[in-house]
Amino acid sequence: MSESAGKSPKRGGKAWLWIAGIVVLLGAGAMLSEAYQRAALISRLASIGHRGEAEGCTPSDWGISNISLEREDEHYAKLTGTLNSNCTVSAAPQVKWTIYNDDGSVAFSDDFWPSGTVNIAPGSTYDFETMHDAPPGGLRYDLRVISVNRW
Repeated sequence: MSESAGKSPKRGGKAWLWIAGIVVLLGAGAMLSEAYQRAALISRLASIGHRGEAEGCTPSDWGISNISLEREDEHYAKLTGTLNSNCTVSAAPQVKWTIYNDDGSVAFSDDFWPSGTVNIAPGSTYDFETMHDAPPGGLRYDLRVISVNRW
């Protein structure tokens, strides 16, 4: 018998290296593609709207009326009101709600989007409601539009 009997021939040894190299390159390409897609999505979301002001609409273009602040129980306060748009474009306002302790210190401050990601049409109104835990005692508060976005 010859020496090579019982041994498998060394066919395709380099081919396996080529295949492994291709698999590694494809995996790296997929990771780069995912990173590129993620960066593109972040860029697109940033361009959708600019927090603060939207062309044709600023925080001062909004009014808040029919404000009602009621204690739901000894721990929670419910705030309701109506947003009044004086903007020339559809947009969504961000509102800051601050409640103060009896001594004047801030009990909590909450920034929220009453309409979520829904733009409110120019010249229209939007009723909203929100709740938050509140300190015992009086309910002295501040409520104002701080930012505008176009979604």
